[in-house]
Amino acid sequence: MGLLFSRRFAVPTPSPTPSDLIAVAAMIFGFGIVVIMFRVQRELWVREHHQKWEHWTPWADWLIFASVLLVGCLTILSLLAFPGVRRSEALAAASCGSAVVLQIGYFPAIFAHYRMFFGKQRIKDNVPREKGEPAEKVFVSLTVAIAAFTFVFIFCQHH
Repeated sequence: MGLLFSRRFAVPTPSPTPSDLIAVAAMIFGFGIVVIMFRVQRELWVREHHQKWEHWTPWADWLIFASVLLVGCLTILSLLAFPGVRRSEALAAASCGSAVVLQIGYFPAIFAHYRMFFGKQRIKDNVPREKGEPAEKVFVSLTVAIAAFTFVFIFCQHH
């Protein structure tokens, strides 16, 4: 049994098994790959139809890349390489939790990149898009900070 939150407010909870962690990692990995393939397809279309446009990878996309790398390397590979090792399971759980946060943070960040909900005033002011829109940078930075906190928190709970 794991402990949720802290020793002071100890609530026994069942720890996820390696199979549970691999299942969660597979879902995160699958969603991330779908998003990456969509973004690659879109970029290829833009390059073909708008050759004079400047091309770059939005800051938001790095959240998806990081989530896929986290679950691919720190969850799936660590559990397969070190079966039954408690630290490996803690690392896998922490990376799954962080990857979930990164993927959740992707949505407001990509909306900010395209000025869909955030940065509408910049459209009205006819400000050209930047490689990192100001609101996008805020969402990505905040998401990375929350993901790092999540990683440490979950790792400490399992370790």
